[in-house]
Amino acid sequence: MNAPGSKIGASLESLLLDQLTTSVIYLDRHLRIRYLNSAAEVLLGVSAQRVYGMYLCSLLPEAEKFCGKLAEALRADEPYTERELHLPLSAGQEVVVDYVVTPLRDTPGAPGLLLEVVQQDRHLRIS
Repeated sequence: MNAPGSKIGASLESLLLDQLTTSVIYLDRHLRIRYLNSAAEVLLGVSAQRVYGMYLCSLLPEAEKFCGKLAEALRADEPYTERELHLPLSAGQEVVVDYVVTPLRDTPGAPGLLLEVVQQDRHLRIS
């Protein structure tokens, strides 16, 4: 079986998600990456196959506040939205994003989080 995010043998749902410009990330209850669509791979500068199972916050070492909010959303089972977050990425880069976090309790196996992330600084540069 291929890791989620893999293009080989991908499901229709994965193929559709890969067409979105919105980054879609699914994290398990330990905030480990279980799925990234193509937009999320581009945003984070990683391959879904390489980071599958990694703790998301290990990819974002300067984003302690963001990671803390994710853990709190999972614990409280409460969705939230944040606008114009300055998200530090690796190599000293930073992006401005809007994002929505949705806890998923009814997923097979264990609870997790669905993240929808829209990179705003790209839109700001265009306008």
